[in-house]
Order: sequence, then structure tokens, then C-alpha cells
Amino acid sequence: GGDPNDGGVGGCGKCVLVQNPQSMHPDWTAVVMKKNRCPPWSHGCDAGKPHLDIAAPGYDNLQYSTANICGGPRPGTGFDNKQQSATLGSWYKQCTDTAKCVHLCDKLPETFRQGCRLFSSWGWKRGDPSSVKYRAVPCPAEFRKHVGAQFGADGAAPAPVPTPPAATPRPTPLPTPLPTRRPTPAPTPNPTAISTPLPTPAPTPAPTPAPTP
Repeated sequence: GGDPNDGGVGGCGKCVLVQNPQSMHPDWTAVVMKKNRCPPWSHGCDAGKPHLDIAAPGYDNLQYSTANICGGPRPGTGFDNKQQSATLGSWYKQCTDTAKCVHLCDKLPETFRQGCRLFSSWGWKRGDPSSVKYRAVPCPAEFRKHVGAQFGADGAAPAPVPTPPAATPRPTPLPTPLPTRRPTPAPTPNPTAISTPLPTPAPTPAPTPAPTP
């Protein structure tokens, strides 16, 4: 719809395709939907300067934020307080890119952890990259449906906490049978040598006496 702050141009509910060359995955793109206008008096939103704030869970920076209501006064924000919504707001003070700070997503409420991890994996190297590429694109139907389900007449609608998947029991391995020992063959006795009888010598005939004359 129209927005008196930008000459009636408006754009709320329209989508932009964003690409960040100053990231670990410069070829990645994301479709984001415009939900409001950056106030002209807030940091980086000066007149005539293109500016885009991506609402990534846990990445608000309270030093520059002007409209954080997490934890109150309106219920249903999903966070306990403002500080919790800014758990990764100063990621650049301890990590060289957002992917290296993905472990901090575990400190967020369960509802926001998956989105936090997805954005963190993009690996932004700066919170204010100067070479972001963007162009207006039609909003995908399922994306429009998803975003619409996050808001009601009173603002953000609380999302149910996802139920963790049931653990799949690991199969119990069958015991490995012990190898069957082969019987040890009995030693074969050496054959008993049979003595060969010596040949019986032929009898020597007695000499025949010569006849007496």
C-alpha cells in the first residue's frame, strides 16, 4: 500500500531478491518481503540512501534499533526480552562471518533456531555490506502464505514450538558368533620298518676225496 514517508510509493507486501557478494556464499540469493519502512531518523536510513534491514532471528542490534518490542509490551513476540532478540546482534565482535557464530543460535527460543541457523550459514562478513545486489520480484505464493500466517490483527502471531522428531531406536546388533575351532588332526605315526631277511647262503658241498690207488 501507499506510504506517506516515501511519496506514496509504498511497497509493503512486495518482494525483493537479495544477493550479498560480501559473504561466504556470494552466489546465494534470498527473497525478502517488505513489511515496513526504515524510519528516516534511524541509523543508515537517511533520505536518498537505499537501505534494507533483514529481520533475521536473534540479529537485532540494540545500539541502533529504534522499534524493538521483544518481550513486551505486546505479547506474542516469541522472545523473553530485548536482550534475547539481540543474541547475535554484535556477532562481528567475536566472529569473522555469521557462519562462525551459528552456535549462538542455540541460545534462542526453539521457534527461532532454524531460521537463525539458516541465515547464519550464509556467512555475511559485514552487518552493513556496501555491495548488496537487489531487484523487485513477484512474491512466491507459498512465501506470501507463510508470511501471512505469522501475523494477525494484533501483530505477530505466536508460532507453536516445533516438536522435536522422535528418536529412531538404533537396532541391536546380533552378537558375532565365535569361530568354530577345527579339530586338531591326530599325528600320523611313522610306519614301522619291516626287517628284510638276509638271503640264506647256499650250503658249501664237502670236497669229494680222491680214490685211493
